[in-house]
Amino acid sequence: MYTNLSDSELLQCMRKDDELAFSEMYSRFSEKMLRYAYNRTGELTASEEVVQDAFMGLWRNRASTDILNAEAYLATAVKYHAINYLHKHRRLPLACAQVPDNTAAGSLEEHLEFKYLMQRMMQEANRLPAKSRFIFWSHNRNMSVIDIARKLNMKPEAVKKNLYRTIMRLKEVVRSVMISLFF
Repeated sequence: MYTNLSDSELLQCMRKDDELAFSEMYSRFSEKMLRYAYNRTGELTASEEVVQDAFMGLWRNRASTDILNAEAYLATAVKYHAINYLHKHRRLPLACAQVPDNTAAGSLEEHLEFKYLMQRMMQEANRLPAKSRFIFWSHNRNMSVIDIARKLNMKPEAVKKNLYRTIMRLKEVVRSVMISLFF
């Protein structure tokens, strides 16, 4: 019965405390939201926790919030729960470390290659000298060059130069890994 209902109709049923409608909503979107959460966290367990929190929020807010688009609501909730999870566990990934949304449809080999590449980049970033590592990770967490310079009592130009050298070093790692993967 519920499989024939639109998302809007399911939301209307949920507003009336219909748990079966919620179950159908979960069936429709949980897998997609899990992929989306995994793109953000890079960890299956964390992704499952994030998706569970998003769906719990949907259920808790079913009557009090005027949700017009369930998928958009869930995607936004997953995004913010993932960010909170990463901040809470101090595991902010590289900005470029997101697996594209079509990963599940792509080949497992491509996914594993991407994961390997990101692991190598993280390892290399963590091998940097302490000051360079601090500059890199702070910048990756969206701290401005000026703020980093203030924290380290350095000139902003010196921070930029250090960041540039670090990025060039990481590009070399990416290049070498890509060559090893394709040849």
